[in-house]
Amino acid sequence: GSFEGEAARLLSAVEIPAAGKSREAILTEFQKRGLLLTHIMECAPESSSDAASLQALLASQLQAALVRVRRSLKPKRVVVISHHLDFLMPQLNESSLGCPVALAYLDATSHSGSLGEHNQNTFRQALSASGVS
Repeated sequence: GSFEGEAARLLSAVEIPAAGKSREAILTEFQKRGLLLTHIMECAPESSSDAASLQALLASQLQAALVRVRRSLKPKRVVVISHHLDFLMPQLNESSLGCPVALAYLDATSHSGSLGEHNQNTFRQALSASGVS
């Protein structure tokens, strides 16, 4: 299958072409660059969830996600890629994660769902600042 939505935008931002490659090859290339991806919630919310319900779900899962990131992933830097986490930024800080935290949204900025040039550049700069290229 092809990569769409958030996955396609992320691969584009880190300049990993997906055409003609297996998922395993793409994952290997992603990891070789020192990148890991995690979500705060293990399962996607129901599509009927309103903004307040989504925020409540994210807030309820945050502490478990922070523990998982600190203990299992042990990152050198965290880059927050969704504007849906704005309200959690006071909790997503260097002291709670043990590393610098940057914002670089990968949310779609056009009707086509593609990532705007500005957002791609911001994301790449956030990765560069972390020593990841």
